[in-house]
Amino acid sequence: MAVTSTRDITKLELLQQQPESTNNDAFDNFDKRDQILTLSGQTGGTVTLTKAQALCGIWLITGTLTSDLVVKFPATGYTRAPVVYNGTTGAYTVTVSPNSGGTGTVVMQGRRKLLYFDGTNVVDAITETGEPFISARVYSTSAQSIPNVTESALTFPLEDHDTAAMHSTVTNTSRLTVVVPGYYEVGACCQFALSAAGTYRAVYIKRFNSSGVLQETFAANTISSAVPYPIVQASAPTRVSCATSDYFEVHAGQDSGGSLNTHISGGTYFFAPIFWARWIG
Repeated sequence: MAVTSTRDITKLELLQQQPESTNNDAFDNFDKRDQILTLSGQTGGTVTLTKAQALCGIWLITGTLTSDLVVKFPATGYTRAPVVYNGTTGAYTVTVSPNSGGTGTVVMQGRRKLLYFDGTNVVDAITETGEPFISARVYSTSAQSIPNVTESALTFPLEDHDTAAMHSTVTNTSRLTVVVPGYYEVGACCQFALSAAGTYRAVYIKRFNSSGVLQETFAANTISSAVPYPIVQASAPTRVSCATSDYFEVHAGQDSGGSLNTHISGGTYFFAPIFWARWIG
């Protein structure tokens, strides 16, 4: 009796009467290595592949995600090395995982990975060193007037660095714009000019969608006006999920009874308003 290998190829048995049938099956399975498995219309959840699907050499995953997506190998588990392409949109992850137990590997949106199942985990067959470093840090060396009890978006005409065109020094300089969907860390600080009037100095980080509609206000922080030249810092308390073209702004507020400038010390940006964001996956 013929036996089947872990690659789903039926081996010939000595004096087998119908070798052409077994050979044809083997050729069919080898042919699948050049075929593309298209998983279209994905929205999230868990998808467990069949043996026939997992034999394909290329997995193309598309759709608009509304939650994280997990694509699982069949229960039998293969030591296959498919090329997996994540062509989805939406601020969620795609993970290729074992059928049960073990750990999976995240494939970033717009990226490809060569993966295989090592018997326990799904791992990257070729350690990818080209993951994009997406980060921006911007600042201002000019004082900006903040009206009394009226939040104002801070502007940042200068850049310390911007690796992915998240910021413009000409247009909408108050914004750091999401160019790759996923999770971000965000932070800012602002120093106010000296004034003992009023009760607070505040900084808020806000996230807007691509249409300019406010999605959330977070990382709000206030400090007493009694502190000389108060420096107010704010950072996101956890990672922030973002879609492409969302953008962040830093808003400042104060209640000194009149307009109050942000404070610039000696023309450097050590005490200047600073705003940064970076993609973390």
